[in-house]
Amino acid sequence: MSASDIRVAASRWVDDHGECLYRYALVRVRKPEIAEDLVQETFLAAVRGYEKFGRRSSERSWLVGILKNKIVDHFRKLGRETSFTDMEFLSDEFSEKFVSVGFWNH
Repeated sequence: MSASDIRVAASRWVDDHGECLYRYALVRVRKPEIAEDLVQETFLAAVRGYEKFGRRSSERSWLVGILKNKIVDHFRKLGRETSFTDMEFLSDEFSEKFVSVGFWNH
């Protein structure tokens, strides 16, 4: 498939599946701007991997599968980015509940 054919297909994907993919992402991430980014990343990944799409499923199923992986990656990344300021807040909040040797302060 030529580059222009892929561009035409990608434009059609946005028209045919964009709203469905956005709603799917929004329900899971609950932030519109993140949902939009994930859908955009999905379309980019689909364009890059179009040659691997063997039409074993519908385009929508294929795109939703890509989006699911993008959502999982998003939450994995969030898990790795624990804020040290949040940890310091927890440390301050809980430090008064423990004595210096680590037992509860009753």
